[in-house]
Amino acid sequence: AQGSPAELKVRVGGERIEVRVEDPAELLPAELALADFADAPTSADGLVLTVPVRQDTRLMDVVRALDAAGVDAQDVQRRGATLDDVFLSLTRRQEVPA
Repeated sequence: AQGSPAELKVRVGGERIEVRVEDPAELLPAELALADFADAPTSADGLVLTVPVRQDTRLMDVVRALDAAGVDAQDVQRRGATLDDVFLSLTRRQEVPA
């Protein structure tokens, strides 16, 4: 890929929600709970589920959806795309949590 870091990040997309769980069995329920907020495929790395979300997604709505699904999230964060996201989108197939 070519372009400045900022240009590459824009191509990958905007904001992400990261959900850290204590048990890997929580990853799939978390992904399903957040499917309505996602605007691209999710990925999991260890115990962290990363969900690219629509721009209008409210963090409170994400937390409520996780709670309603019975997901015991240890941490929930909102962040912008990083160069790691760019790299992963270019080199790795999207993972489905186990």
